[in-house]
Amino acid sequence: MDRLSGGLSDSEGGGLNGGELNGGGIRAQLVENNPFASSAAPNPWDNANPDIDSLNRDIVEHIDQLLRMKRRDPALPLAGLILGEPGTGKTHMLKRVLGKIRKNGQIAIFVAVRAFMNPESVMRDLLREIFISMAREHRDGKLQIDLLLGELDESYHERCREKGRPVLSGMDRLSPLKKQLLGIDRDFLRCLLLYADTEDASLKEDILFWLMGESDESFPERLKVPDCDRDAMAPEAREDEASKMLLSLGHVLRYARVPMLVCFDQLDGMDSPDLINAWGKVLSLLVNDVSGMLPLAFLRADTWNHRFSRVLDSAVVQRFSRPVPMGNCSLDQARQLVKNRIAAFFVEGAEEKYRWLMTRLEGKLRVGYSPRTVIDLANRAIHEDGTETPSEKPGGTGSPTAAVTDEVREAEHTLTAAYREECDKVASDPNAWPPNADQLLDALEMWLGSRPEFSVSRSDDKYVRLSGQRSAAGRVTPCAFIVLTARNHLSAAAALKRGVDFLSAHPDGLCCYVTDKRVFRGPENWRKVHELLGQFRALKGRAIILGSEGCAAWYGLVAFRNKVCNGDVALYPSSGQRPATREDFSRYMKEGFRLELLDLGEDGETSPDGDADGGPKGGSAPVSPAAKPGSSDGSAPDEERLTRAVLSLLKGSPMKMMGAELLVGALHREGVTIGYQTLLAGLNRQKALFRLYPSGDGTLIAMV
Repeated sequence: MDRLSGGLSDSEGGGLNGGELNGGGIRAQLVENNPFASSAAPNPWDNANPDIDSLNRDIVEHIDQLLRMKRRDPALPLAGLILGEPGTGKTHMLKRVLGKIRKNGQIAIFVAVRAFMNPESVMRDLLREIFISMAREHRDGKLQIDLLLGELDESYHERCREKGRPVLSGMDRLSPLKKQLLGIDRDFLRCLLLYADTEDASLKEDILFWLMGESDESFPERLKVPDCDRDAMAPEAREDEASKMLLSLGHVLRYARVPMLVCFDQLDGMDSPDLINAWGKVLSLLVNDVSGMLPLAFLRADTWNHRFSRVLDSAVVQRFSRPVPMGNCSLDQARQLVKNRIAAFFVEGAEEKYRWLMTRLEGKLRVGYSPRTVIDLANRAIHEDGTETPSEKPGGTGSPTAAVTDEVREAEHTLTAAYREECDKVASDPNAWPPNADQLLDALEMWLGSRPEFSVSRSDDKYVRLSGQRSAAGRVTPCAFIVLTARNHLSAAAALKRGVDFLSAHPDGLCCYVTDKRVFRGPENWRKVHELLGQFRALKGRAIILGSEGCAAWYGLVAFRNKVCNGDVALYPSSGQRPATREDFSRYMKEGFRLELLDLGEDGETSPDGDADGGPKGGSAPVSPAAKPGSSDGSAPDEERLTRAVLSLLKGSPMKMMGAELLVGALHREGVTIGYQTLLAGLNRQKALFRLYPSGDGTLIAMV
């Protein structure tokens, strides 16, 4: 066993004559490139933080056994339930399960599902999350959807050989496959085959978007699907369509003999009985009707026992008759976790840094600590300078009021860092956050709810999603908020016309139009839309067309809320560590969140061209690195030039690693101008060259 397990001698660098003489240098290096700045895994797909294989190994084996059973019998009604407290490593567990799937010889599809927030859209939310995951890389440079379609083709060839039938190719397979896959939707199958048969990346992207349940006015011609504006459909009709597409996907999974593991994380934040029941209906569909899908739920034990099991239908509860608990770290596992993290960040001097840090952690690590607690302790040990504040000294006379103020300030700092981290995750992986009006509406509603001058509520209007009053400058005026991500010019025009009509009737009112730049077409395609946009702006309407920074700020807020509600942000009051609560989040939004999502100035104007990116503005608090001077999100440079410049700068860095904010400044000095979030998005597309480590202190960029 490593001698560090029991403590350090002076000669090993633990005493004043060993470690403390150069401890300042070691500490400075650890502060600059902190392996413990974040205790959260960015996502199961790209997280490079090391794991402890011995921790909860039995759970990984249990999930693998369920997958083998599902592979043998796709129609077998199975579901898995993993119970773990915040910080026990649920996201890291997903990463390990994905790693095992990638390594074994048989193909399985891995899907990670984010928290559901709307009981009226759970089926289409699930469908969207499935195809977001399907567009992820599985192994050997192939996407999961490519591997599934390859297995589909193999099964087709095998059955043709068994029946002595001719083997067809391309779209000629549609009719025979439709006959073999009884009950599958013809348009769904045709789009899958079209995806497999084309090399056109743009067409593949459109197909994936359609399979997610979205629509575009170009789809009928490009994809040969019915001309239907899904955004104009009633919620019930969209849910029914999504259910049918899930059933069609089940037919494909069964035929191809490929199981799909559907992992539901962040369920603890679902406290509405309606939402829990809606999730129960999803689960029932997957277990009983959709062949090949294996749902796996991660929950806290008390959430399952006192909330979910009491609300869900008894038939659904019975599917989880064997919940498996997650364990915490042994002392050896805690030490190994610290050691592995340091080794992952430092090529040279890792052992010395580990020994220095362990001297600071001796006596603080305990058996049964969660991985998050171990990481948080290491982070705090790095930042502590060893001095005591007056209130911390024995017999000190620190003011109780001052102590409370310090705790509030620290909580605000912690929550700001957690929000920043989620913004960076969105920026570094924008494809995981495709345009979504419901999520933008959530972000807007949270922000408006924190502003005392606004009193708004949701409306039944499919375009004007929020309406109410604004009190400003001693006046009360009506306000309306349009949130839309439709790719149909008729819907966009109708929404803007609603805004024009509102401002014509209320010249002193406030009206905002919020959309995602990725769905907003130029005037050459949307002439009427841009004419209405001009009228809207002339009436002092605000157009918030979210670019990369804006998307990071808005979608990041949704992810941040979900993170807090699921108990995944730790606070450190004097009474001891505790998870941040909804009340903490609400207080932070009202008192600590200083980001101007709508860019509401006193004059009521947006940027000169009428568009606002919806990102951090001016001298706002440093909520996101995107707000820092010199990080304006201009047009991205040529990708090849950017790659060369970044590689050159990283090669010159001692550890081949640099903070993204510093990298933006260094690139600027080299004549390459690029924004913070645009840089993250660009480098994330080059996983063979770069690795991104999001954290509360800003993302680190490392060479692979």
